[in-house]
Order: sequence, then structure tokens, then C-alpha cells
Amino acid sequence: MFARLNPKTFQECFTSWVQSVVANSNHTFINIDGKRLCNSGENGSKSIIHLVNAWSNSYQMLLGQVKTEEKSNEIIAIPTLLDLLEIEGATITIDAMGCQTAIAENIIDAGADYVLAVKENQKFLHDDIRDAFNQTPNASSETTIEKAHGRIEQRTCKIITDMVWVNKKDNWKNLQTIISIETERTTMQTMQTQTEQRFYIASQLEKPTYVNK
Repeated sequence: MFARLNPKTFQECFTSWVQSVVANSNHTFINIDGKRLCNSGENGSKSIIHLVNAWSNSYQMLLGQVKTEEKSNEIIAIPTLLDLLEIEGATITIDAMGCQTAIAENIIDAGADYVLAVKENQKFLHDDIRDAFNQTPNASSETTIEKAHGRIEQRTCKIITDMVWVNKKDNWKNLQTIISIETERTTMQTMQTQTEQRFYIASQLEKPTYVNK
């Protein structure tokens, strides 16, 4: 029976049903993420299948997905996936692959907000944000500490809302906030500590409690 189904039609019907379940996307956080399908490309005998998924944190359910043949095609697949969804009023979070000016614009035009991870694929933006936090030691911040799975994790979130630090801020539609997440993980068994700093841009001014852990 499933072999006879038209995949595209089935996807459209499934997405329509999901949208009827998630009737109101206000205050919903939707995570867009690319993943490799389990066991695809096994031993080089199968094609590797990449999927771009939309996951609702609020409803704990998959809202939709789009297949891509190559990892680089996520940039094309993300707008396609967003077009399938009713995202007005939601906050869309995407990893660094989706940190593109056109994607940010699409999200804002659809009546949603964005939180986009920034890495070296946006080098100048990444450098601007890093310099901003290096030169603003008193930036607004909040720290949380969690103890679980044999480790202690301290996470410090800092935000800056003065966009003078971003040289090409006008390229990012409705850019309001730059964010730094500094994470310090200590393994209790060995007492070894690892540190990491990640950067984000956002179209909201609220405290970024929605940033992915």
C-alpha cells in the first residue's frame, strides 16, 4: 500500500494534517535541522539521504520534512520546507547552514522570527559578533548550572542589542539582537573541563531562553 502512495501528495496531506493539529503557532519554537537518514549510504552501497526537518518544541512533534540529495542543498531545502508550514507568530531556529540573508528575510516576511547560529560560513558576521562581546564585558547576561549524566554544565548567555557592532546589519532583515552562549562542561569522574562559545543572531529583543542547548 505504501509503495503505491505518491510521496509528494502524501507529504502535502501529512503537512496539512499537522497544521490542523498545531492550529496556532504563536509562541511556538520550530527547530529546522538537517539529518542523515539512518543506514543510508551504508558501506557505500546505498545513496546517502539527507532530510531537513521542522520540529516543534512546544508540541514535541515533527511538522514536516524535505529530502535533499546533498548536504549543501539544505540552503535550498530550508525555504521549501518553510513554505510548507504556517509559521506566522513562531520563532524559527536554524543551525549555521541556514544562516543566510534570504532565509532570514523569508522568515520575517512570513510573520515569524528567527534565531540563526553563526559560524565561519559567515566569517565577517562571525568576526563582528565575536569582537562585540570581547569589547563589551558588561553585556546583559544570565547563567544556568545543570548537573546530569555525570557532568556539570554551566551555560552563560549574553546578549547585545546595539547593532552598531554589525557592519552589514541591514543585510539581515529585522536584526535586533546578537547572542553569545558560553558553555563550560566538567566531567565529574575525571574533573576535566571543556569550554565552548557559540554565536547567534535574532530578530527578537527578549532574553534568548529559546536558544538551543
